[in-house]
Amino acid sequence: MNPTPRLKVGAKAHELALRVFEHTRGRGWSHEPALREQLQLGSLTVALHIVRGARDNRQTNFPRAIDAALTSLRELSYILLLARDAGLLPTSTYATLEARTSELDRMLVGLRHRLHSSGSAARPSRGFRTFPGSRPRQPLQADRPPQAGTPQLSSALNVG
Repeated sequence: MNPTPRLKVGAKAHELALRVFEHTRGRGWSHEPALREQLQLGSLTVALHIVRGARDNRQTNFPRAIDAALTSLRELSYILLLARDAGLLPTSTYATLEARTSELDRMLVGLRHRLHSSGSAARPSRGFRTFPGSRPRQPLQADRPPQAGTPQLSSALNVG
């Protein structure tokens, strides 16, 4: 059963994870288990974020999951580069995996853009709420420029 049946991006992430696992097997990786694990975990994490987001019924969690998948994908892209530069991935293998990573990145960015523009990712404002007929927030005393004849904070605290 495909956990993301309607999302091509989920299938692409699954395919990328399979390719990463395929290319990180073998003797060359036995001396670098930490890097191998990071590559495998990174590719798996991208796919898992997409699956979790697609399975969640709350509209606010799916865009967050896509953002998390993008972050993980960009980390994976760097780890692939590191593996190539360390001589663990042949240049041709790196080019293939990086091309798939770039394609998945474009797909996730497009999906994120559609989600944000459709209003699915509407986040509550962190500012002050205003109600009809209410006055705007007045700045705090510290926000106002000092007026002539007003004691300064340093003199009021006997500092300086």
